[in-house]
Amino acid sequence: MAIRNFQKTMGGRPSAYGPEMANKILSLIREGKSEAKICKMPGMPSAEALRLWKKKYPDFLAATIEARRFSAELYNDRRMDLVKELIEKTQLHENEGISFPKGVVDGYKVAMQELAREAAIRDDHRFSDRQKVIAEVNSGSVGDGMDAVYAKMREAVEAHKDAGK
Repeated sequence: MAIRNFQKTMGGRPSAYGPEMANKILSLIREGKSEAKICKMPGMPSAEALRLWKKKYPDFLAATIEARRFSAELYNDRRMDLVKELIEKTQLHENEGISFPKGVVDGYKVAMQELAREAAIRDDHRFSDRQKVIAEVNSGSVGDGMDAVYAKMREAVEAHKDAGK
């Protein structure tokens, strides 16, 4: 995606935004780095500057979303590699008649869950089981409005439980 060149601003400190900086940030996101980690790296913009750039430059915002989706695939691929590795090791132990240590399986499970979580953070539409809850509130009272939101959330949870039976 083409990244738009920076625009001169009126007053204040000049923006570090430009195609080179934008592409460097996008490359780091595609590699799996979080925006929070990128902003802590030397020579990178602050989190606030990054947020402002995404607001000011829609092309950059769209490119960061696409880069996060790409990195989600990387995390999911790593997770699937661990699944294959665990299956192969389990089969090898089974073929040799050796018991497979539960601690090893638990370690793989934790690693796979963490990789799945990282993928879901980057692309929750494809890698998360979260459900979107929409509650329309027409009450003038904030307390009543929150009660309606919580009631809608309980309905969604109950429907999910019923669907699993």
